Amino acid sequence: MKIDIPPGLQRLLEAVREAGGRPFLVGGAVRDALLGLPIGDYDVEVFALPAARLREVLAAVGSVNAVGEAFTVFKVTGITGVPGGVDVALPRKDSKTGPGHRGIAVAGDPALSVAESARRRDFTVNALLFDPFRQELLDPYGGRRDLEARLLRTVDPQTFADDPLRALRAVQLAARFELAVEPATARLCASMPLVELPPERIFGEIEKLLLKARRPSLGLRLLKEWGLLDVVCPELAPLSDTPQDPQWHPEGDVWTHTLMAMDEAARLISDLDRPRALAVMLATLCHDLGKPATTCFEEGRIRSRGHEEAGFAPTTQVLDRWNVHTLLGYDVRVP
Repeated sequence: MKIDIPPGLQRLLEAVREAGGRPFLVGGAVRDALLGLPIGDYDVEVFALPAARLREVLAAVGSVNAVGEAFTVFKVTGITGVPGGVDVALPRKDSKTGPGHRGIAVAGDPALSVAESARRRDFTVNALLFDPFRQELLDPYGGRRDLEARLLRTVDPQTFADDPLRALRAVQLAARFELAVEPATARLCASMPLVELPPERIFGEIEKLLLKARRPSLGLRLLKEWGLLDVVCPELAPLSDTPQDPQWHPEGDVWTHTLMAMDEAARLISDLDRPRALAVMLATLCHDLGKPATTCFEEGRIRSRGHEEAGFAPTTQVLDRWNVHTLLGYDVRVP
């Protein structure tokens, strides 16, 4: 296996090694390389180097900001060939201290083993490490095998449920990479208490589903199958019970129509910037939310008179729940 490493990142890795650390590329970059996809973000995990010394080394090659001071994650910018910067972290271990995504204490520990550090990750396909000097893949939990099998599987079922956000990560990852979810993992996801999550965390995963998946319908189907729509977006739940006139909609109910529309919309947004792409996808998702309240059988036909106007209130509820207003100065609500 080989990963092309930008020159600035290569210098960072060499500086860490010269200081006595052992750096690895981790997570999504390794996964995407195995899938033959372009690498968007680079994350580095450094073993055998104390936090204070690591920060000194990083400061010599770029601008350093501690984005996770308590558990030692540094954002390093000014790296040639990596526009968004690089996240550099110590190996970490988690412990559950309370409910929800925030109720997890994380501590950096440079003495952890590779297997111990990888064990805290959510899915096997994200628990991959790449040694840039030996050009060697480290795969303690079978992530490469699962990628080849197109399977999404949790690393550690005992700790997976500590973070309910992982259910939504499963949704967007399964859709983006068109992976089947291993049955035991699916059952864990379906049991997650999403009510513990703040809205910005929920929408962060929904946005990835809407903007990064070739077929967002795959993730939306999982939300419904796992019974998570009632928390994430209850306005969508009645769509499957709302029929349509087969003359105009031979595909069937409003839920089926919405899923098909989402996949079509995903094909049309590649040339749009992020705010406008998101506005298109949200508009498509919500475009028929008024039909459940207006659909009836009259004059021998299924009709939904006034569903456009009736959709305004439930669409506003969705956007309010997800706290969606403006993005990068663009009003997502009023394109």
